[in-house]
Amino acid sequence: MEGAEDIYVNRGLTPKKKVKKKEATAGAQRFREEDEPDYENISRTTRNQNGVVEQQSMSVQWAPAASAPSNSSGLSSAHKSVMSLYILLALSFLLCIILLSLVVVKSSDFSGELLSVKRELLNVSSILHKEQHNVERLETMISQINETCDKLVKKIEKDLRSNRVMLNSLNTRVQNLEKTQNSGPSPTHSTG
Repeated sequence: MEGAEDIYVNRGLTPKKKVKKKEATAGAQRFREEDEPDYENISRTTRNQNGVVEQQSMSVQWAPAASAPSNSSGLSSAHKSVMSLYILLALSFLLCIILLSLVVVKSSDFSGELLSVKRELLNVSSILHKEQHNVERLETMISQINETCDKLVKKIEKDLRSNRVMLNSLNTRVQNLEKTQNSGPSPTHSTG
C-alpha cells in the first residue's frame, strides 16, 4: 500500500475518553481491543491526470496528556459549558415568562380602555339618535308652519285683490261724483 508509511502509532499519548464498543458480530470476534493500535488513519482517494486512483493517508494523533485540562476543579470544561447553557436557557425561559405576563397585563389594560371607549361610543350613539329624532320632529313642525303660512299668504292675497277691486270701484264713483260737482248745477235742478 502506498500510504502505509504515513501511519503513526501514538505511544505516550492518552486519549481523552474511550468509547465503549458494542459486542462484535461473529465475523468480527477475532479482532480484540488489544489488537487495535492507538492511532487513527484517514485516507483520501484522488485521481491523477491519467485516471489512476491514488490513495493518500493522513494521520490524526491524540493530544498529549499534559495539554488536557485537569479534573482537579471538580467539573470539566465541557460540563461547565453545558451547565452555563442550561443556566442561559433557564434565564431566557424566565425572561419569556416575565414578558408574557407583561403582555397579559397590558392587554387587560387595553381591553379595559376599549370597553370604556365602547361605552362612550354607545352613549354618543344614543345621544345622536335622540337628536336625530328631535331634528325630524322639528322638520315636521317647520313643514306644518310653512303650509299654514302659505295658506295665510294666499288668503291675504285674495283679500287684497277683493279690496283692490272694491277700492277701484269706489275710486271710480268718487271721480264720477267729483266730475258731477265740478260741472255745476244742472238746469233740471232748481235752487231754492
